[in-house]
Amino acid sequence: MLQSDVLGPTQGKMGNLDLLIKSHWYKCSVLLDGHFLNITLDDDIDIITSQGDTDISVPSDVPTGRREVVVSKSHENGGLGISIKGGVENKMPILISKIFPGMAADLTGRLHVGDAIISVDGVDLRDATHDDAVRVLKNTGPQVKLEVRYLKEVTPYFLKATLLASVGWDGLETFLIPDKRPATSPRADSRSIPLHFSIVSRQCVSGEESDKCFEVFSPDQKQSCVFRAETPAIAADWAANIAAVVRETFSEATLLAGKSLGCGVGRIGWGRVQQQDPPTSASSDSSFDSGTSSGGGWSQVLLGLTDSHLIWWEGVPLTEQQWSAPLRCLRLIQTRLVNQRGTVFQSEQFSICIRHGGDEGVSCHVIALDSKSDQAAWANRIVASTLAAARRVKKWVTAVNYKGKSCELCVDSEEGFILREAGSGKGVFTRPFSELESSNDDGARLLWLQFRQSGEEELDLGKNPKPLVFVIHTFLSAKIQQLTDSSRG
Repeated sequence: MLQSDVLGPTQGKMGNLDLLIKSHWYKCSVLLDGHFLNITLDDDIDIITSQGDTDISVPSDVPTGRREVVVSKSHENGGLGISIKGGVENKMPILISKIFPGMAADLTGRLHVGDAIISVDGVDLRDATHDDAVRVLKNTGPQVKLEVRYLKEVTPYFLKATLLASVGWDGLETFLIPDKRPATSPRADSRSIPLHFSIVSRQCVSGEESDKCFEVFSPDQKQSCVFRAETPAIAADWAANIAAVVRETFSEATLLAGKSLGCGVGRIGWGRVQQQDPPTSASSDSSFDSGTSSGGGWSQVLLGLTDSHLIWWEGVPLTEQQWSAPLRCLRLIQTRLVNQRGTVFQSEQFSICIRHGGDEGVSCHVIALDSKSDQAAWANRIVASTLAAARRVKKWVTAVNYKGKSCELCVDSEEGFILREAGSGKGVFTRPFSELESSNDDGARLLWLQFRQSGEEELDLGKNPKPLVFVIHTFLSAKIQQLTDSSRG
């Protein structure tokens, strides 16, 4: 994926690029219009080449002037098998823009894309609107007499329109995108591609011209546009500007998500997450800095960082309900950003590694980003949000068994560890954070806390202690940051 950054996109950026359609390159003019990329094919397209990339053939023996063609509708579908464009409101005649293979119009062998329909069963369409023409054609009987005239000059127009119909994608219908349209309406032989949640890559073409090319993917990664520039520098500039527009759409989506969901949303963006083996519930690993992982391949995900969770989805959530059902949801106060070591990072240079203490044990998640700046931004925001979540939560309460008694342990970010008997609320012990020397656990149910003055205390949680262990470490990190900030002040 793209590994270059610009401070912001050049609004209204225009230029000439080559666009790959089917197996051929076509010259086009490109315009960055807000959060849209407008593409217009050049007028001097190769007619012979473009016929091979469309279902339109340019006839060489069509008589000049008007001609009558009788079309017999089939009994199976009863349709003419044509599409039309134009109309007086568009300052165009009614034109056949598509002929469907095997249907009635195609079977005559005498109608062509680019034929202007002058009349239908004697009804004059020369001054008809598009809707008028549709209505007349729909109300025809089993046999239809069409008076047409071939306009050779409009054939390139339909060739370009047909070529561009196979390019790009429609905008997503999601609550994360505002209801905006391009500032200018492109011509019918142009295409406007929404850049919201798109992905930009420079790794699309191999060979000598690879450094002159870049690719823009649709949000679902099922479609893409491959462009070629005159020089590597021009390609890099275009790719960086388009990527900057995509980042703007993420910032916009972050604000919309916060307003719609009523919670703090700090960041949204694409990443690649390494597939992980299921955590072992009986793990005795108590190191929080190993950064090791037993993962496999990588998958593209959309990341979201709220004020309480790091979440990701396989694609863009279209509704608030889909936002609430992510592929993975990690509570921040149960996570820790760790050092990146090991061969897992060699293929993904800009990565962050997160360990999470959940009910099933410790899981490791390696997230790859597209650039060094993205890596730093996500890492800094995750750390800041985690510490802020700890200061906001303040307390973590869980049931434990202590020396055969049912108790309640409260980990208070200010007062430390407070153990009370369940039911009566009678205090058993209170230990400040400053007394804690170390912690250990069996990865199954037992937690040992080593205090400086009173020694070791064993607590039986009856469940995996890892969530509590990670919360303790997060509270400690928040206290250290608070003390550091105070000393600086």
